[in-house]
Amino acid sequence: MPLISTLAALAVASFIVVTPVDDDFWLYHLGSLTYGVHVLRRTEGFARPHFNSSGCEIPFAHVIAWRMIAALPAGDSLVRHIFARGRSGGRLYALIGLYRLRAQGLQAAIRRTHQDTALVFVWDWDTHRTAEVSVKVYANEDSLRTLSRLLEAAPPPKGCAA
Repeated sequence: MPLISTLAALAVASFIVVTPVDDDFWLYHLGSLTYGVHVLRRTEGFARPHFNSSGCEIPFAHVIAWRMIAALPAGDSLVRHIFARGRSGGRLYALIGLYRLRAQGLQAAIRRTHQDTALVFVWDWDTHRTAEVSVKVYANEDSLRTLSRLLEAAPPPKGCAA
């Protein structure tokens, strides 16, 4: 029995050592809601979904977390929590979530964001550059509608993993 326990422990340890430990890997494979909230609360940046040359979406932790939360019946309370306690990027993802869910407090959050001078790092996958943009730039329904549509999942093209 000790031999089996030792072999199992070695297998788990080697799995942890040889797998990537970035946010995208763990969130994509484990799908932890708690971890998703953590990822969004701590981010200072924003990035839209990214696709490879075949049109298949590349998993990205922030997008996965946003979609997971937006799909929940209680997602509105989670995005309000992220908005209240998150860093600049997290507040932007939360504001988009409030818009998407038509959650209570959306208009108050937009008014509050009009005063928010914090910078959010907006990543552009095409140019591989970031731009520092004030969060308040996105505090309008047109921007929120556009960003919400970018974050929403589209069915993958044929040949892409679901």
